Amino acid sequence: MQFPYTKKKRKKRYKIYKNEDLALVICGIGKLNAAVASTYLFSKYDATKEDFAFNVGICGSLRRSNDIAKLAVIKSIIDLETNKKYMLKTKNSFKGLTISCSSTPISRKQSKMIKSDFVDME
Repeated sequence: MQFPYTKKKRKKRYKIYKNEDLALVICGIGKLNAAVASTYLFSKYDATKEDFAFNVGICGSLRRSNDIAKLAVIKSIIDLETNKKYMLKTKNSFKGLTISCSSTPISRKQSKMIKSDFVDME
């Protein structure tokens, strides 16, 4: 029996850019995408304890005091689905800011309960 289709080459799920010192993965929006893309990148290139990841992107703010296009160094993350708070280890002296993460957009009602500096979907 023959099927009326041909096998297509599988597209790679994530775009990866790499040189000798750095690998960059474009993960898209969302906590799940960020987690899967990071895991994929670390496993593909045999990450060691010396390797690290950082997230660069756009987030929202519920505080008018946060300027547009502000660079923010995040020191704690609040997962809005689990209410868990994660403290990040850093070796810098920047003021620690907090970001709340959600898998879905935040409603007005939810926004009134959020105490963090920023809100993101990663």
